[in-house]
Amino acid sequence: MSWILFITNKLRPNNGPEALQSTMIAKYMSANCEAHVISTTQSPKDIGSSKHYFVPEKIYSPTKTRIENFYSKFGKNMKLCFPDSNAGWTDEATQKASEIIKSQQIKIIITRSMPVSTHMIGLALKKKYPEIRWIASLSDPISINPYQNFISKELKKQLADYEKEIFNKADIITHTNTFVIDEYNKIYPEHKSKHIVLSNMFDRSDVEKTRHLKLKSDPMILSFAGRLYGQRSPESIFSAIQLFAKEEGEHKIKLNIIGAGKSKRLDTKIKKYGLKNVIELIPFLDKEKLAKKLIGSHMLVSIDGNFPGNNIFSPSKNFDYLSLTVPILGITKEGPTAALIDETKAGYWASPDDTQDIYMTLTKHYDDIQKGYDFAPDHEKIMKYHAKSVIKQFYDEIIG
Repeated sequence: MSWILFITNKLRPNNGPEALQSTMIAKYMSANCEAHVISTTQSPKDIGSSKHYFVPEKIYSPTKTRIENFYSKFGKNMKLCFPDSNAGWTDEATQKASEIIKSQQIKIIITRSMPVSTHMIGLALKKKYPEIRWIASLSDPISINPYQNFISKELKKQLADYEKEIFNKADIITHTNTFVIDEYNKIYPEHKSKHIVLSNMFDRSDVEKTRHLKLKSDPMILSFAGRLYGQRSPESIFSAIQLFAKEEGEHKIKLNIIGAGKSKRLDTKIKKYGLKNVIELIPFLDKEKLAKKLIGSHMLVSIDGNFPGNNIFSPSKNFDYLSLTVPILGITKEGPTAALIDETKAGYWASPDDTQDIYMTLTKHYDDIQKGYDFAPDHEKIMKYHAKSVIKQFYDEIIG
């Protein structure tokens, strides 16, 4: 048996997507080995038999952090802090990790981002304990993250140099999909053997094999869960819904936007497309209430940023969607979202540049649910993304 030290910034009950993914890693890693976990969450939930060590969060560059938060209100992911605004806890976490390494038989260290500052702990520990294998686990790409804006070219270069150091020193680097690995292999061809996939995942035990979809009365309900920022724009789906409402009647369609928060930018777009009577903005819901709301929908919407080239992001919400057995409509280019939908037969996807295709998909789905049909995605393929399966495969791969 191998003893693993897993270091992550947040765990449940924090409801952020990275906290949920990290919690699943902690929970199911402990089913395979003796697992020790360090985080800033004082009383974590649902981490299995992992032993947890709390390190308090500390304010890091308060002024720059406030400015970053200000930008986020306008849908901009602006970076001012190096490596990020969450770095305040890393010194104490490194010290705590050293104590655990000395007292336990730790063979592998895993540091998880986001936030990317967590890998500062991995760099320090690898320098002090070179014999221990270090896995740098990336939930999002670092230097090639197109959602990230920088206050200066100097800061952008600083982060790229930081990424290069991580890739040089880590024994293994994990990514959520093969598309981002392909991009990194172009930048760091010398590190091709280090990259492996640790997919996003879900932890729902009662995944239905089929769901009968029947429109008993209008409207057809679409739901989107999450934030809309940067190039993750709702304009393509808004435009298609506007066309649907014009051709079929606005009483026949409704879009729930859940947990996006208050945003003048979003309000302006709703007004622009004349969808005030079609779109409902719903505040953040806890995990159980959100699942109930989504299951009550006829289609779940996923939106990726419309960047040049193919998409390299694999949003964790797509895996939550998968577990609910409700058709997914991915507004995306070729990439992880499209590949996941195709692999699992979990719905449809269309380019954000093709409003007509999105509209035709909505029209077809409306006709299908009017008649009624059994939605039956590939259950076996979906269950590959259950956290128990994902972490077992990951553990076997890193232990070798």
